[in-house]
Amino acid sequence: MDPYAGQKYSLRMASALLKDAIQRRDEHALLHPFRPLFAGREEPERVSVVTDMAEPYLPAEGVYGEMVINAGKTVYLWSKGCDAILDISPFTCMNGIVSEAIYPKISRDHDGIPIRIFYFDGTQSHWSATSASSWSWRERTASGRRPAAGRAGVSARPGALRRNPV
Repeated sequence: MDPYAGQKYSLRMASALLKDAIQRRDEHALLHPFRPLFAGREEPERVSVVTDMAEPYLPAEGVYGEMVINAGKTVYLWSKGCDAILDISPFTCMNGIVSEAIYPKISRDHDGIPIRIFYFDGTQSHWSATSASSWSWRERTASGRRPAAGRAGVSARPGALRRNPV
């Protein structure tokens, strides 16, 4: 849903639309050399796609912060065929703590996708790239999980794991 629907244009709105266009242009220019690596893993066109997917867990109208983005992006990545989610948050980050609390429900509602959260405090005392890498490798190679390709025709809404005709 367009946040500006039904409103008259204002200078503030025009400024926001211009900023959005410039940021998207810059993002596309920076990603261009890596496009083949990200084929099939594109970001959603609008943040509203992610916030809509977070709605059953953290409604964007009542909860502010990146925890809404974390929840919605987890569901979005699952819908694109992601094998596992690895969330790295700053130590004692409230957004990370709230996200960690809702990840078990998101996992149950979406094929039991493995979700692991690491807290990083600037040292290697809590996690390491090796442990994150080995965990993601184990999850990627786990037998009997699900197809690695995207889930065309599968609803990303919780509890709706049945395949829908495309």
